[in-house]
Amino acid sequence: MTMKHGGAALALALLAMSAAPGGARAEERYWITTIPVQTVPGGWATARRLNASGEAAGSVTAMDANGWWYDRAFVFSQGTVTLIGRDGGGYVQDINDAGQVLAWDGLGLFLYDHGLYQDLTLDGLAGATDLGNSMVAGFFSDEYGLRHLATWWDGMVIDLGVGLETGQAFSQVRGINDRNDIFGYTDSQFLAHVFRLTWDDQTFHDIGSFGGYMCVHGINNKGDLAGHGREPGDHDYLGKYSPGPNYVWTGGKLYDLNQVIAPGSGLVFSTYDGTINDAGQILIPGNVPDGAQVPVLFTPFPATALALTGTRRADGWYTSAVGGRLSASAVPGIREIRFRVDDGAWVTVLGAAADIPTIRQSGTHVIAYQAVDTLGHVEAVQTARVSIDRNGLVLGTRELRFGTAGAPYAAAVVASGGTAPYTFVLASGSLPAGLTLRADGRISGTPAAGTSAFAVQVVDKKRNVSSAFLSIEVLEPLQVTTPAVLDGIGWRTHALTAQGGKAPYTWTVDPATPLPEGYQVEFATLLSPGTVVPATFRVVVTDAYGQTVRKELTLDVVPLTVTLGTGATTVPVGAQVGVQFNAWGGQSGASGA
Repeated sequence: MTMKHGGAALALALLAMSAAPGGARAEERYWITTIPVQTVPGGWATARRLNASGEAAGSVTAMDANGWWYDRAFVFSQGTVTLIGRDGGGYVQDINDAGQVLAWDGLGLFLYDHGLYQDLTLDGLAGATDLGNSMVAGFFSDEYGLRHLATWWDGMVIDLGVGLETGQAFSQVRGINDRNDIFGYTDSQFLAHVFRLTWDDQTFHDIGSFGGYMCVHGINNKGDLAGHGREPGDHDYLGKYSPGPNYVWTGGKLYDLNQVIAPGSGLVFSTYDGTINDAGQILIPGNVPDGAQVPVLFTPFPATALALTGTRRADGWYTSAVGGRLSASAVPGIREIRFRVDDGAWVTVLGAAADIPTIRQSGTHVIAYQAVDTLGHVEAVQTARVSIDRNGLVLGTRELRFGTAGAPYAAAVVASGGTAPYTFVLASGSLPAGLTLRADGRISGTPAAGTSAFAVQVVDKKRNVSSAFLSIEVLEPLQVTTPAVLDGIGWRTHALTAQGGKAPYTWTVDPATPLPEGYQVEFATLLSPGTVVPATFRVVVTDAYGQTVRKELTLDVVPLTVTLGTGATTVPVGAQVGVQFNAWGGQSGASGA
């Protein structure tokens, strides 16, 4: 490989020290090591990878007998430089914390492990993108030239396509973390699906979509992902940003980064970029109004975990008193934790841990909590339900089903134990507008949209009491908002849209009305193969609560429409006059005179 000339030595400075104003020396906080790589006159060296032990890997230019420059890979460990490569060449791709090096030379891809070489090309791996814990993420090509996702481990190339849907086993592994969790994307006929493979249980996780194409750029050791994706119809974000919104996938959920920060920043996050560290921080460029980009660091708000103690039945109810401990974390540290039980007063505890007072009364209780970091960032209020049955009177309803605005609603709260008859009353909060609670526990009416939280109390004949803190979510009716007639011409994408119900939505086609050959639904996008096939079919949208709605759509050729501007204009005799026609619809390639 022909290389450009450079300096004669390589210095790896962990941090360059600068002089203070006026020539005063800054406080010494680091010492440096110059990596003793020997170069020929006019040659240069660079170290591109560093592991947790301070071992570095890189390449140095060398010159062959004919005067051609080429790369020579090296490893720096415990003060010693070792040149690696089986044919005298080499280019380093990665080094892991065990000191293994993934590299290329003239014979192909190899893994160097403290003096031992493993030929990955000979084992069947055609290319690689990253090195994990003794595992290489890459790909191989089959006899048809299709690229299959693959990993190499202990001399074996493992085809990851076996875990993916048919037709999706030929795209790219983008990287691997220290737990050997693998991430990448798989191309179907039209759109890309982003996945994460957890190596321990050999499970593929399709992270979902905003409605269109998805791509991924980074993973951390918790398995969180960062990338970008397009919206339904595979359209540009806000009509101008081709990548689509940037996202983070964490806790099994997909989040648009534009929607998880305070409004008013003036930034739009839609770039072909993104990396995420183990603290959950995301480094990504943001678009500013003048068209430039600025680097932006996303730092998560505090996160609090609740650990409960007590004797728990298989159905989730506790048969004993219940205690709990809150533990919070944040990048800058935790200042305080706040919590309350049921509708009691909020309690503030300084520090990153707090104990919840023991809850003894039978019934369903709600613990609300949040943390504040040392910079004043406040976590959104989190809640946990605790249901206790200590063989006395207990209000046994833990959850109430959702409702639909404008539709009749009926549900009931029930009790057991104690001495009948039971009387149910609303102890605090309010039901959704339009609903009422009867003394026998029945809730009925026609609700308005919204979510209401409230406490119901049951009293038995002997005046024993039990409570449950509940909520009812009332949704707008689920409906498909995609136009009934779609233009079926050309390589087009059509957004499938819905409103109401509970997002996210899942889209399918009614098997009774299949799509024409070549057409396909991916995420929330209908794709056409470029041929005009008039057809009528039904799409099915399913919301997060399992509600389904169907709508009949028609693929057709939109009639050609020609418009001619009207109005009177006086021009001199003999003057040339131009007339402009505007047309849309029909089939491309049409002509007229």
